[in-house]
Amino acid sequence: MMDLYAAYRIGQFLVLKLPLRFSYWLASRFSDLRFATAKKDRNLIINNIKTITGKDGPDARRIARQVFRNFAKYLIEFLRFEKMGDEYIKRHVRIEGAENIKSALKLGKGAVLFSAHLGNWEWAGALIAHLGFSLKAIVLTHKDKRIDDFFTKQRMINGMGSIPLGGSVRKCLKQLDANGLIAIVSDRDFSNNSIDATFFGKTAHMPVGTAILAMKKGCPLIPCFIVRQKNDKHVFFIDKPIEYKAPEDNDAAVKEIVQRVTDVIEKYVRKYPEQWFMFENPWERKGTKCDSV
Repeated sequence: MMDLYAAYRIGQFLVLKLPLRFSYWLASRFSDLRFATAKKDRNLIINNIKTITGKDGPDARRIARQVFRNFAKYLIEFLRFEKMGDEYIKRHVRIEGAENIKSALKLGKGAVLFSAHLGNWEWAGALIAHLGFSLKAIVLTHKDKRIDDFFTKQRMINGMGSIPLGGSVRKCLKQLDANGLIAIVSDRDFSNNSIDATFFGKTAHMPVGTAILAMKKGCPLIPCFIVRQKNDKHVFFIDKPIEYKAPEDNDAAVKEIVQRVTDVIEKYVRKYPEQWFMFENPWERKGTKCDSV
């Protein structure tokens, strides 16, 4: 069986040679095959769709199939980063709210941008760096160093830096002290350190990193979500910073901020369920609850 690194490199070679529309079509066909054969992932996505939309049966299955197809398109775009320059952005991306980052940085505290596994979150980070902002994203390190180096190189094409998840707080604080931006995908706990939050009316287990950085620096928390349109163009929403007032009690502060972040994520996931690439059950306990900071 071909190893994953070889698959990424062969895939990148092909998508850089093939027309974009044909690459989308081909990826969609492979995703349909994956949908038909990957029973565990298929059922997991269908169950998530039931929770966030209330739909069941053929409707839930139809949306789940779209999730697989959109995820395949996300991979195509990630592999094509080197072709997604100024001209591509002008023709394919509408950016709404870039002024919200500029205003936040006037405070001199940097800012934490948060998103979800929705749309093309990697492309969102690349776009912010492309706009000239100093951005570093907290990223999960791959066990295979070749894959890790490949992903780092792809992110750096547009000037986006990265900070490995383990032991990232000090590096994040340094970036914020320099009035830079930190990006965190905040709908999945990769560090086994989560806290309960209400998500679509049920208790979910959400990561605490965004809240911890906010508490330490008192910096703006800015929601950023890029979503695909029916014509495969994108709209990049950079919302105004969410309001939060951390009380004196640290546990309460973490819970308040995580819940506010979760509420924003829920709003976008509810609107674009076919673009939420959550291949696990966030309502199922996996990590360790964060009882204090």
